[in-house]
Amino acid sequence: MEMVPESIGELLELCMGGKVTAGAGPYTHTLTPGDLASGTFQFGRPSTDGTVNCFEYTGVMVNSWSISVDATGDGSMVEFSVDLVGYAEDTGQSLVTVSYPTITARWTSVEASLTVAGTAYCVNSFTLSGKNNLDVDTKACAATAGKPSIRESGMREYGGTLTADFDALTQYARYTGEAQSALVITIDDGVSDLTITTNVFYTGATPVASGPEVLKQESPFECVSATSDAAAITMVLTNGDSAA
Repeated sequence: MEMVPESIGELLELCMGGKVTAGAGPYTHTLTPGDLASGTFQFGRPSTDGTVNCFEYTGVMVNSWSISVDATGDGSMVEFSVDLVGYAEDTGQSLVTVSYPTITARWTSVEASLTVAGTAYCVNSFTLSGKNNLDVDTKACAATAGKPSIRESGMREYGGTLTADFDALTQYARYTGEAQSALVITIDDGVSDLTITTNVFYTGATPVASGPEVLKQESPFECVSATSDAAAITMVLTNGDSAA
């Protein structure tokens, strides 16, 4: 989906687990790795008789997520995706009346910027993703027949990749030198903003010349910290939404 400032915090909280909100219009939501929560999702699916049928999914958790930007074509949308897994489907509920937030803007690549080790770094595209590594375990059990147990079953993984011009050896040397550095992603439209601060090391790729075009540098990375999960990745969302 296209990423917008309003209400995205509710989904980011399901992705990350921990959220602390401060302020009052604008609100500042700080998201860090924490205990994962579940949510309830509804879909209205119309049948040929004109009825909009409610499909309700409970115990829904985020298994993985990604934020991506492709600057090709000035103003490409910031894309957000989630991989969801749920406990049960219920078609006997009623659709909740939808309340839409007032959308102030849709974030685009124009509002996105990065710094690596404190220095601005211009990229053609980037992706940041997280894997919560949930285990979906279903057992033969009369009490909850067909219902899965959804639980964390592995270390969480945060990482991504940057694609930029190969303009010097600086970025490549971070890979070969096995150096950790701060990677900060900012999306700011002047009203709302999202700042993602990470500590990363680069798993690397050697530039390959395949023709006369400008040589590109792929920089895959992983978020790590020896001190705390929050030091590996922290998101700070500022918007006008008190709940998210």
